Amino acid sequence: MADDFAQLVKQQADIVRIVGDYLKLRKTGAQNYTGLCPFHKEKTGSFSVNATHGYYYCFGCHEKGDVFNFVMKMEGLSFPEAVRAVATKAGIALPKREFNTPEEAREYGEQAGLRRQLIDAHEAATLYFEAQLKAPEAARAREYLTGRAVSAETIKTFRIGYAPDDFNAMRDAMKSHFAEEVLRASGLFSSKEKSDDGLPTGDLYARFRKRITFPIANEAGRVIAFTARALETTDEKGREVAKYLNSPETLLYTKGNVLFNLDKAKSEMRKSDFAVLVEGQMDCISVFMAGIRNVLAISGTAFTETQVRLLGRFTKRVIVNFDPDTAGATAAEKSIALLTEEDFDVKLVTLEDGLEGLAHDAAGEAAGGVVGAGATALRTGLEDEAARGHGTAVRGSLGVDLRGQGRSQVIQGQFPLVEPVEHGLKIQADHFQPDYQCDRHRRPYQNRCGPPDA
Repeated sequence: MADDFAQLVKQQADIVRIVGDYLKLRKTGAQNYTGLCPFHKEKTGSFSVNATHGYYYCFGCHEKGDVFNFVMKMEGLSFPEAVRAVATKAGIALPKREFNTPEEAREYGEQAGLRRQLIDAHEAATLYFEAQLKAPEAARAREYLTGRAVSAETIKTFRIGYAPDDFNAMRDAMKSHFAEEVLRASGLFSSKEKSDDGLPTGDLYARFRKRITFPIANEAGRVIAFTARALETTDEKGREVAKYLNSPETLLYTKGNVLFNLDKAKSEMRKSDFAVLVEGQMDCISVFMAGIRNVLAISGTAFTETQVRLLGRFTKRVIVNFDPDTAGATAAEKSIALLTEEDFDVKLVTLEDGLEGLAHDAAGEAAGGVVGAGATALRTGLEDEAARGHGTAVRGSLGVDLRGQGRSQVIQGQFPLVEPVEHGLKIQADHFQPDYQCDRHRRPYQNRCGPPDA
């Protein structure tokens, strides 16, 4: 990309606003802003941004640079990609790319074009799935979504779709628009034969079939992967079918680096200074429909340190809500351990009717009916939480404060627990007994950290 355009972007871009999209900054001088460094672990902010000179510097790890260096490091981009990204964020029109030779154009396309083509391929797949959800074959998929109280508006917002029971239709629809290399690298297709790095090498067929599709977007809102829910428990040969099928890891997508709904939640997270963390996409959508926008999902995978750091760019306060079963309890314990190790303020909460009940409550409210008690309890509690300052435990029926409980205690299950109650939430904080080990065979989230006979 031409040096003069890069200089133009650098001069016009507001580095404080660009960096502020990634981490929380506070003004500490006439032109200086400070926050927690995203490049190393720290408790006291040593990361400084100077608005006048357009550079950043960390007094802890000594990372430094301009707005392009910052975006390159945060997004893993090349310099030309970073210039385009900053220009887009700053609202600066991109110049048309010119090449001196056909070889230069081909080399550029090979190096920088594949990622862009994969983004385009996922957008095309999303449009295809959205259209298929309206087809007669998708009647059962629509019935499922209706049963989960997913509204038409929510389907549009999350771009939910349907993958038809066809091996070849999507491949045939896309092959005239994308090179075979792109289709093979996209993760949208499979084959019986695979290379050593897992890419399909044989005849391609659709990876997702007879499933409801949920696009997974990056922080900028661009679709980079899918998770798809099966409508059948067994296939035509009687073999068990995985309930959820995810995209494989690709050039665009590493599952442990992404939080579902981050693109739509990040603004509200900054505004309210806390996040709600749930397990799966449908959990996230249910909470979102209840009017709680700062909700994220780990997409049914193990919570990772990378996701914790990503979340920490927006807030250090989290309310965890996982399914009250054995798997959910285990996932909650592991997630809380990672969060507390990174000095997050963590609360734990659950609902009697689960998160699915929230969706029905929200649907009834949207239709002009009585607001559901579960949605009211959670929404009111979260609004109260948003109004509180740092360091204050959640009161009443919302949750419990896990600050001060060390990593080892959390791993052992040594934390206050929330007992599900009808029409709302209730604390069981008096069951916290640090001297006892957690009995994993008892009901999760209820009487789990007291003596065995409690």
